[in-house]
Amino acid sequence: MSLPTQKDINVYGSLDEQYASEHFFGKDLHEAELLFRENCGYYCEDLMWMGIKAFQFYVTAAIRYLVSAGEQADEYDVQGFVSAVSFRFENDGKEFGTDVFSGIRACLLHLLAHWGDYDIDETIYADLRAETQELLRRVEAALN
Repeated sequence: MSLPTQKDINVYGSLDEQYASEHFFGKDLHEAELLFRENCGYYCEDLMWMGIKAFQFYVTAAIRYLVSAGEQADEYDVQGFVSAVSFRFENDGKEFGTDVFSGIRACLLHLLAHWGDYDIDETIYADLRAETQELLRRVEAALN
């Protein structure tokens, strides 16, 4: 897939899409991954609002970061990703495509298998593991 256009990111002209476009327009996957490494939770919010084509492209950068981050990532990163993907699944899940679903599934499996490697304060994010497991269940159901 080629780099998303401005229109792929900012479909409806909303303020949230404009911010997503400011952050991501013209960035390849490596450059986008650097954004997620800088502040994954913050940039995951952009995943919620950008157009579906842009989401399909840039979610891969978030996945790459989370799978490789280990203890560098924290609950804000994991929660941001799970929330963004859950939101998009509810609204656009039928448009994700098998490759996107497969990548998300692999990421969720990795997060759950390596949960202890991530700096997650269970007293604050007590339901995050359950939310991650539920999202994985829904993604797997969509793949079948």
